[in-house]
Amino acid sequence: MTGLALVVGTLVLARTCRPEVALVVLLELMTGAGLLRLAVDPTVTRVATAAGILLVRRLSVGAITARRAHPLPAA
Repeated sequence: MTGLALVVGTLVLARTCRPEVALVVLLELMTGAGLLRLAVDPTVTRVATAAGILLVRRLSVGAITARRAHPLPAA
């Protein structure tokens, strides 16, 4: 599932030329994959992995949203 998420993220990047969109798609797919793994066999390692993915997703999407709301001035 992780490999498929990387392929889809790469395709989104190639199609849109927008890394922030590709990152959001990748993180959404990784979140879904992590939650599916937790539903099948909830181990401490899988909980920690899912929590790490959710943390990265939350921070990344928050930074992207903040950058869109307040873009950097052109140099």
